[in-house]
Amino acid sequence: MAETKKKAKLSIEEKIARREEMAQKNSNELKLLKRKLSEQKRKERDKRIYEKGAVFERIIKERQWPI
Repeated sequence: MAETKKKAKLSIEEKIARREEMAQKNSNELKLLKRKLSEQKRKERDKRIYEKGAVFERIIKERQWPI
């Protein structure tokens, strides 16, 4: 009987260990996804800035400013 309790306890401990491993894996995956989202947002922001800068530069070049 004590042996069965030991096996049950080990299996519970094993389950806990597996769950902790899964939690760590999910945590790492979540960090990776957050990093990718941050990169995507940064690229979108940079693209908007470059496009607005190009439009602004074109307007300045087309208009002759008096010196």
